[in-house]
Amino acid sequence: MKLLSLLSIHSNRPNEANLARLVWLRWLNLGLLLLVSSLVSWQWRLQLPYAPLLVIGVLLTLFNILTWLRLQGARRGWAVRESELLLQLVIDETALGMVLFFADGASNPLASLLLLPVTLGATLLSTWRASLLLLLAVISYGLLVFYHVPLIQAQAEPLQAWLLHRLGMGLTFLFSAVLLVWFVSRMARSLRQRDAQLAAAREKTLRDEQLIALGTLAAGAAHELGTPLNTLQLLADELAETVPAALQTDVQLMQQQLAQCRQSLSTLSRRASHPREAAQDGSVTQAILQLAERWALLRPTVALTLHWPEPRPDQQVHWPETLNQALLNLLNNAADAQHGLSNNPIELRLDVSADALLLHIRDHGPGLDDEARERAGQGIYSSKGGMGVGLLLSNASIEQLGGEVRLTSPPEGGVCCDIHLPWRRLALMGEPT
Repeated sequence: MKLLSLLSIHSNRPNEANLARLVWLRWLNLGLLLLVSSLVSWQWRLQLPYAPLLVIGVLLTLFNILTWLRLQGARRGWAVRESELLLQLVIDETALGMVLFFADGASNPLASLLLLPVTLGATLLSTWRASLLLLLAVISYGLLVFYHVPLIQAQAEPLQAWLLHRLGMGLTFLFSAVLLVWFVSRMARSLRQRDAQLAAAREKTLRDEQLIALGTLAAGAAHELGTPLNTLQLLADELAETVPAALQTDVQLMQQQLAQCRQSLSTLSRRASHPREAAQDGSVTQAILQLAERWALLRPTVALTLHWPEPRPDQQVHWPETLNQALLNLLNNAADAQHGLSNNPIELRLDVSADALLLHIRDHGPGLDDEARERAGQGIYSSKGGMGVGLLLSNASIEQLGGEVRLTSPPEGGVCCDIHLPWRRLALMGEPT
């Protein structure tokens, strides 16, 4: 079970995972040799040179234990190199050659197992290292043809020797086929995982390039919008002094919206140059309530309903401003999705687990089809005719915090945006309850 766990642990590091597989294969090889030795000794009463075979088996067992301990070191950062894999296969090839030397040499049906390390080397190693293994296998086989310890009993009983040879060939074929399928299938799975990771990395690189381009455009737009916003603010202030009382409410709303825009622009450069400072320390409840207040200023015509767990979460967190902006973008998407279709409020529900804060934003719009749900957040794509950057930016900001955004379609209609935020990335100062 520990070896299986090692395979899982090292699945993202190919050399470590392959070394763990070699440990497995070595145990299987030792088991096969023990099985064959037991059969020919007890069933057919052949006299084997037990002393040297036992020494080889013990040494190979000790070496495998040391390799397993070395894998424990790989978990602590001691990387496995390709030259180490070559050394492992050379030792396997040499040990098998020594076993065959004491058991009839190249005439032993197990001699074809000499090709197993070569096959593995061709799969795991570079061409020149695999060629060294091939050369070693050829030399070993050639020497075993002329130099070996014969099995006297097999020479004395030709029929028994013929039966044993056929049985050995069958066992060797079966063992080699099973091992090759097992090893190659897992190698193919590792390659598929690597290809998937490379594809994900390419997608992330493309998305990051889009974000950099958006950041550059946003900086330019912020600089250009400063003067028009100041002009609009002056005009709104003048209107507040001249318009009738019946329009004062609308003018005040205009002033609030302009003030919010100016505040957002004035803090943009500060957030970019000091991202750690652009955050608030406090409880989760305080952060969500402040988010709701900002939402009321931005979209006063769209109600927001908060659903709290009992008791309300009081974990102390370092709540970054980028997270606030990401959540506001998601709320805006929800409001836009149901605009003109439903007067129901946007719903924001909080759940708390031992390792994460869970937020669920629900709208009552038309919902998303499978294609839109799959593409959302992976690039500049919009299902409602907009620019499509809101979900992209929100997804990127939440991923930077180790979180995840998923879109689902409830049976009742609309879209539910599920946000998973791990406590450890929110710099939690208190233990979650």
